Amino acid sequence: MIFLIFSSLFLTVLCDSPVAVWPGSLPLGQSAYSIIQAEFYDASSVGVGVDFHCNNVMTASYINVGDNLKYMGLDFGDDGANMLTLQFYSTVTQPATVTISVLGSPIATFTVGNTGGDCDWFTLTVFLSKVVTGINNIEFQFDSPISEDIFNLDWFQFGVAGSYIGSTTASVTTVSPG
Repeated sequence: MIFLIFSSLFLTVLCDSPVAVWPGSLPLGQSAYSIIQAEFYDASSVGVGVDFHCNNVMTASYINVGDNLKYMGLDFGDDGANMLTLQFYSTVTQPATVTISVLGSPIATFTVGNTGGDCDWFTLTVFLSKVVTGINNIEFQFDSPISEDIFNLDWFQFGVAGSYIGSTTASVTTVSPG
């Protein structure tokens, strides 16, 4: 049996197996300083989808080796951002690498370990390698030594941390729930 549910954001098809849906993209000029729901990507690799996890939290899901997510037209303003905070969970068995780029140039890279399992959310803040200003397209790229689901991304938000411009690397090792 298949049911169709319409809303102003997206069409969901409910059936016996999970179905990923794409709710649409962000409006051009979306503030990079607001919380950006990851499922509102503008483009992605084949295989990346949107699904409901953990008490019906919609996330960008099924992210695997070589996948990417693109967000177009984020507005960083004239002063710019030098940090990024994101919420995700990961069930990887081998550490995976996430790279965030602007115009093909990496601005942050971090390594993700297993956060403890499905729905064990982890919030991470990384410093950018440069201040990002103006309206830009952002790309998340994912890599891992083995093919597996790497990441479920809930949201991200750019910000300003004083005048600090940091290293482009950070690391998330296995964390304990709680």
